[in-house]
Amino acid sequence: MPSPSPSNLPVPHDTAGPLARRGEPDLTRQQELRALGDLGAFGLELVTDRVEELHHAISRRSFDATGPVSDPIRAVHDAVSAAVYGSVRFATGTAARGVAAAVARFTPDDAEPLTETPAGSVARSAINGLLGDLLEEEKSPLAIPMAVRLAGRDVPPTRTLLAEAYPRATPRIVVLIHGLGENEGVWWWRARKAGLGPVIPMSERLHRELGFTAVHVRYNTGLRISENGARLATLLNALTDAWPVDVSEVALVGHSMGGLVARAALRAGDLGGHPWVERVEHIVGLGTPHHGAPLEKGVNLASYALRSVPEAAPIASVLDTRSVGIKDLAFGVIAEEHWRDRDGGALLADYREAITLPDHVTLHAISATLATDPRHAISTAFGDILVRLDSASGDHRKHGLGIKDEHRATIGGLTHFDLPSDPQVYRLVRDWLR
Repeated sequence: MPSPSPSNLPVPHDTAGPLARRGEPDLTRQQELRALGDLGAFGLELVTDRVEELHHAISRRSFDATGPVSDPIRAVHDAVSAAVYGSVRFATGTAARGVAAAVARFTPDDAEPLTETPAGSVARSAINGLLGDLLEEEKSPLAIPMAVRLAGRDVPPTRTLLAEAYPRATPRIVVLIHGLGENEGVWWWRARKAGLGPVIPMSERLHRELGFTAVHVRYNTGLRISENGARLATLLNALTDAWPVDVSEVALVGHSMGGLVARAALRAGDLGGHPWVERVEHIVGLGTPHHGAPLEKGVNLASYALRSVPEAAPIASVLDTRSVGIKDLAFGVIAEEHWRDRDGGALLADYREAITLPDHVTLHAISATLATDPRHAISTAFGDILVRLDSASGDHRKHGLGIKDEHRATIGGLTHFDLPSDPQVYRLVRDWLR
């Protein structure tokens, strides 16, 4: 089930102001089309590169088998194939960009941006999760900036705009941080279940019951977790400084990767001496891979194994185009010094060192398991499909996070994607944040 389009999300009626119903999108249809042309060209060039690598791996084996006698033929072969593949790369890349530019030229200025549609919003977030570091490096308009989001629009953290967006702002702020390839719509994911009617979103219930004002954050999940943490720390510094009322408390709730970004932000803010850090009492991770996700470990292993066979190396190259944000999920890396100057292609290399939270902050963990009984073999083996129980609970023989039993919980019969909008999860979060 796709998550709702942010522009169609329900907005808590008691917290949102006029800004929630106006404002310009961050992309125009023309910008999107040209950016998609660039992305298409990249994809075609990537395929061409991998085919060329496979071609050369096969031909190299044949030429090596015949020895020096084939060197003249090899030289001609290599020159011709290089010219052919170069021409294919140029032609396909130029064609993709040219078609996109032509379509953009004839697109009305007032055409609805593709990323404002339900499918387009989900697709942009997914593309950022997969290739977000590349999008930012190429300065693509499709790269998602770190921003406060309300009803499908960015809210710059200035006193005037925040006061307009949150006219009933309270001193207590809860920051909701989505996970890999997601956007703020995840907090409404599965919010309407068959036969049960609408489920009130966590943001609105926390406002009604505890007086928290929910702030949704959207970010480029393909970037390093440490980088997103640093950007979130800077954003929260500006947000709390310009908040319409004096801030007494900040709580961070993150789904999946979002829990890691929350921890990284707190660390960056603490190292930077940001005042908002002193107002944080709770961080809650929902299905957060504190010690890594098995899927990324599997991809790392597959890539390493494929590179040992020349003919399979092109497949490894395709796998290795995944974003650095995804690669960080192998072991839940949240600090720059734990990946800087390290071999990113090393086999299951865990370079982490212990990182502790400030004494005044309590870390909570909510895990899910496929089986109703968390002790069932299926629960132990597969967790919530994407994150295993020990990782989501913060347990690790070397890097345990010291989460006390009363500050963690496991809910059976849920998947990873049920966590942000499940009523049982909400009740746990509410009780911890009281």
